Amino acid sequence: MAAKAKKIAPPKPGKGRGFFGVLVRVWRTIARGLGGGVRFLSREARDLDPSHRRDGLGLGLIVLAILVAAGVWWHVPNFFGAFMDGAAHDLVGRLAILIPLVLILLAIRILRKPQEGAATGRIAIGVIIFTFGVSGLVHVVTDNPGLSGARNSGGWVGYLLAAPLSALVTKYLAFPVLLLVIIFGLLIVTATPLHAVPEKFRTLISPLSTRLADRREARELQEEFEISESEPF
Repeated sequence: MAAKAKKIAPPKPGKGRGFFGVLVRVWRTIARGLGGGVRFLSREARDLDPSHRRDGLGLGLIVLAILVAAGVWWHVPNFFGAFMDGAAHDLVGRLAILIPLVLILLAIRILRKPQEGAATGRIAIGVIIFTFGVSGLVHVVTDNPGLSGARNSGGWVGYLLAAPLSALVTKYLAFPVLLLVIIFGLLIVTATPLHAVPEKFRTLISPLSTRLADRREARELQEEFEISESEPF
């Protein structure tokens, strides 16, 4: 009679793995609730296919925004706050104060419209190009400080872009070049092709032109009324 094969018991999960699993479940639960709440308030697709959701990424960006804000907004008086503040200012200089806001807006976009991943990626690329241009412009405007003074200017990003450009074509020519970089970033964010720029510009200035024309017409009518009401000599 053949000996019965011994059953090998499956290995029990370790304490570390179990704790990590709990953290993952808690993270997913918070992310799912946050994403559902954002979509509910914004009246976006509430019955979205779970495979299209990016709630974990959105929550991660919000957490990162809070961590950066602890340094650049609230100046938390400890090592962590000083580290986040220093890292943000080293990266983009005076633009560091805008990093938490940009991260939050990007997170809301991902939570609201996770199915539009291509458009969100385009917006993120446009924001990065725009940030490069503005950081470089700040570096030029602040008289091209060295790398040691970059955190009070355009940061490492501005220095690495503007310093070689200014050395190559002078800061006077670097200024319009960086403006073009900024405009290019805005065109990517708004998905505006170059041939549509004149029409977009006319659309933007049309309300202003209309208001100026209305004020001029009202002023002319007021002057005519005052002349008609004045007593003859």
